[in-house]
Amino acid sequence: MLKLGTCLYNFIWENSLPDAVRRAADLGFRGLEIMSTPPQLDTRTFGTRERDELSRVVAETGVEILSINPTFIDINLASRSDAFRNESIREVKAATDVAEMLGARIVVVGPGRRHPLILEPVELSDGLAHPAMRECIDYAAAKGIIFGLENITSLYKVRSEEIAAFVDEVDNPYCRVVFDSANARYVEDPAAAVRILGDRISHVHLSDCDGTVPAHWPVGTGDIDFGAIADALREFGYDGWSLLETTWMADPDLAIRSSTKALGAHGWEPVAPQPDRS
Repeated sequence: MLKLGTCLYNFIWENSLPDAVRRAADLGFRGLEIMSTPPQLDTRTFGTRERDELSRVVAETGVEILSINPTFIDINLASRSDAFRNESIREVKAATDVAEMLGARIVVVGPGRRHPLILEPVELSDGLAHPAMRECIDYAAAKGIIFGLENITSLYKVRSEEIAAFVDEVDNPYCRVVFDSANARYVEDPAAAVRILGDRISHVHLSDCDGTVPAHWPVGTGDIDFGAIADALREFGYDGWSLLETTWMADPDLAIRSSTKALGAHGWEPVAPQPDRS
C-alpha cells in the first residue's frame, strides 16, 4: 500500500486552519500538509496559543501534521534583491520553527524563481540561491527537520536531474526531495523523474494536469500516468507519504474524493485518522 494523505490548499479561503484540519479528517485523512501562509497561518503571529489550539484539534481528530508548506507565492530564495532574498530565508526559517512546534518532519521549499521574460543566467541564480538554501538546510537540520526541495514550476531547478545534483552536492541527510507529479509533467515524464530522483524522495505531492499550463487538477482530469508513478516509487521501496495537492476551488471535497478513488486503482489508500479517545 502507498500511504495517501492530503494538503489543505483547497480549504485556504473557506476554513480557518483548525476547521480545515477537521474537514480533512472528516474526509478520512490522517496525514496532512498545512500551509504556513495567511489567512490560515501567519508565521509572524503563530505562537504557543495558536500551537496549543491546533494541537488540541490534532489530538481530537486523530490526524498527523506531516509537513509545512509556505507555498512560495511570495518567497524567492533566488531573488536578485538582497532584501527579498533575506526575507525569504527568514520566512523559510520561520516555517521551520512552526514545523518544530507542531512536530512536523518536513518543510517544503521551492528553490527560487527566475524571471519568465528575462531569464537570469543559471549561474547567477545558483550563486544567489545555493547559499540561501544551504543556510536554510543547516537551520532545519539543527532542529531535526527535513528541508524538502520541491520541483516547482519556477523556471529554476525544475527538472529532476538538476534537483538530484543539488541534493547530492549538499550531501546532508536533512536535504531531501518533495516530488510533485503535476509540476514534473510540465517539463518531463513524471515516472521517469521519480526513477532519476529515487530514494532522495521523502515526500510526494499528487495532482493531475496535461502539461500545457501549470495546474493541479483532480486526478483523472489530465493525462498523467499515476500507475507508472506508483510503479516507479515501488521500485526503490518508497514507504513515505503521498499527499493530494489538488487545487480545485469550485468543489474541493469532490476533487479530493474523486482523486482518492482514482488513485486507489494504483495502490494508494488513505490512512484513517486515529482520534484520541482518552
